Amino acid sequence: MQSIPTIETERLRLRAIEAKDQGDIFDIFSDDDVIRHYDVEAFTSADEAGRVIDGFGRWFQRQEAIRWGITLLDSGKLIGTCCFDGIHTPFRRANLGYNLGSTYWRRGYALEACRAIVDYAFSKGLFGPIHRIQAITVPENITSEQLLEKLWFRREAVLQQYGFWKGLPRDMHMFALLKENYDRTGSDDGAASDKS
Repeated sequence: MQSIPTIETERLRLRAIEAKDQGDIFDIFSDDDVIRHYDVEAFTSADEAGRVIDGFGRWFQRQEAIRWGITLLDSGKLIGTCCFDGIHTPFRRANLGYNLGSTYWRRGYALEACRAIVDYAFSKGLFGPIHRIQAITVPENITSEQLLEKLWFRREAVLQQYGFWKGLPRDMHMFALLKENYDRTGSDDGAASDKS
């Protein structure tokens, strides 16, 4: 059985999310600020966090998604998650996503984590080679769009009423990064805002 690889950066360790992380996952997904732009409601019980963690494992075993816990290297504290979902091995394509507890915004952590997994996907693959990574944002999520631009993603399109949640139709922006356009040197200093 495959296991989720651990990735370390200057300040972070990205690792598999486990049952012991239920409290931290609940804290993140019960925060209205974190889920403001998501198609989910804020968690109201730790049981919801437990079910989500179980889902992360099932998606990985089906080779549909990989979700890492973002932990601080010095303390081990889980402060967010980052992922590839919608992995389509024949098309060599995956979707990038992340969230970060609001206490940890504006410190460059989300950029550091996403840069690490983008590099991993292009250099090592995700159940097979990856050529294209895409991300979909709601237009008002400006800080996430700035993060994508720092990773060399390009906005390709406006997807009109592509989603519908919390009672409203949602236009969305499609961003994409191709392997040949990825700058592994990470020319930006990493000081992006980390708002989900």
